[in-house]
Amino acid sequence: MNILAFAAGSSSKSINRQLVGYAASMLKQDPVEIIDINDFEMPLYSEDREEELNGQLVNAMQQLQLLAAA
Repeated sequence: MNILAFAAGSSSKSINRQLVGYAASMLKQDPVEIIDINDFEMPLYSEDREEELNGQLVNAMQQLQLLAAA
């Protein structure tokens, strides 16, 4: 089984990110990929923003591909 792990917090001092790293280190039998949501910076979903971008939410699509592959 492949595991994709990430913290919902975007702060550089996020305790959640530290917890995800620790939890991932405890899973010895399965490969774990930890991603940083800051690498996929996105605005909060907005129909107006989607319209401005003609539906091309590139960062959202990249993140969705990672989730689908896990």
